[in-house]
Amino acid sequence: KSKEYSLIILDLMMPQQSGFTTLKLIREDNQLKALPVLILSTRQISVEETGFLKQHEAQIMAKPFEPQRLLEKVREILA
Repeated sequence: KSKEYSLIILDLMMPQQSGFTTLKLIREDNQLKALPVLILSTRQISVEETGFLKQHEAQIMAKPFEPQRLLEKVREILA
């Protein structure tokens, strides 16, 4: 929080806390809640999880992907 960011790129599977929990905490934080979030994941996303991601205004990108595609997606989000 000590810096200003334009975008959060988040994986769903992290060692200490799930990406879903992290996304929920981001959206509850007044300083961070307006930031766009891009989720990167290799796992299958259930219908309920898709609803959660839409509710919390996160976009998702499936792994694997070409680095150029990630760059294009980031540019699209920030445009």
